[in-house]
Amino acid sequence: MILTPRQQKFRDAARKLADEQLSKDAARIDKEAAFPEAGLRAMAELGLCGMTVPKEYGGEDLDALAICLVTEELARGCPSTAAVLMAYVIGIQPLVQFGTPAQKQAYLPDLAKAKRSICFAVTEAHTGSDVSAISTTAQRSGEGWVLNGIKCLIGNGVGADLCIVAAKTDPAAGHKGVSVFVVETATPGFSTSAVYEKMGMRGTTTAELTLKNVKVPATALVGEVGKGSGYLLKTLDLARLTLAAEAIGLAQAALEESVAYAKLRVTFGKRIAEYQGIQFMIADMATSVYAARTMLHDACALHDRNEPFNVEASMVKLFASEMAGRVTDLAVQIHGGWGVVDRPKVERLFRDARYTRIWEGTSEIQRLIISRCVLDKGGK
Repeated sequence: MILTPRQQKFRDAARKLADEQLSKDAARIDKEAAFPEAGLRAMAELGLCGMTVPKEYGGEDLDALAICLVTEELARGCPSTAAVLMAYVIGIQPLVQFGTPAQKQAYLPDLAKAKRSICFAVTEAHTGSDVSAISTTAQRSGEGWVLNGIKCLIGNGVGADLCIVAAKTDPAAGHKGVSVFVVETATPGFSTSAVYEKMGMRGTTTAELTLKNVKVPATALVGEVGKGSGYLLKTLDLARLTLAAEAIGLAQAALEESVAYAKLRVTFGKRIAEYQGIQFMIADMATSVYAARTMLHDACALHDRNEPFNVEASMVKLFASEMAGRVTDLAVQIHGGWGVVDRPKVERLFRDARYTRIWEGTSEIQRLIISRCVLDKGGK
């Protein structure tokens, strides 16, 4: 893969940040379940919070490949910090792609500089990927709307200034009755009703959000009434590419930790890197990471050429997330007893990797998307 100077510049900046700052704070963030404030500020200074924001609104307007190169490097240093940034990107996307000029001018400049934060609220207690099944409603009231409902498992849900909310404007219309709103979280009736403890990605905040008679103006509607399902699916396609990049980054970190440990650990008078069993594990890990990265770059190329890529996004999200699970499991195995005590890095990566098979659509949802397309095309 030959990178443009701009792609290389942002990748190198993210790599330097990961090596010099994020990796050194990752263990503390995990242990304390601390939000990575310093990491977020550093990413904002590099322009990373505005990666998808057009330049006219103060962003960098990077292509998908550059975004994924950055994400991989950040995740290699601290998966939680990378996940916080990806939640920003997901939240921003509906405004970038479907917002009005007034909405973009009102929100994007501050979001690009992390002066304001945003979350993306679709999931509810009874539904995740099935957007048509949400029960949050938006009813017309005068010239505005009144929103009611409860959203669950929302990343960046604690302390966000803005929230992209999916709601039913026509409950009888299924997926054609879903609309999207940008809601200021200071609006009366909007509250964070619960904060979840998690096994991994502990530096990210995950919350339950309650909307009780939240009144918003007509200008809060993003795009057109009833078009929300399509908007959300397009947002998730890019999100799945970045999630795959996150999985690749943390798997790369697990591989590097395993190689370093195998060269140091001695048993029966030999470094364990000299044993064929360990060598084969490392070979499988490296091959898996390379395969996932190659798939990701190919899917990014489709996106950046404005070609359909939704199935490829599901394929790489599925492959990369399951690959990360296998690679981090092998990393723990290579470390033996030291891989499961006193929170070593590979144990943390193992826990973080588990999330990649769930976020942005489970592995099972990805298989449904892929299989339907393959069956429709006769296997071609």
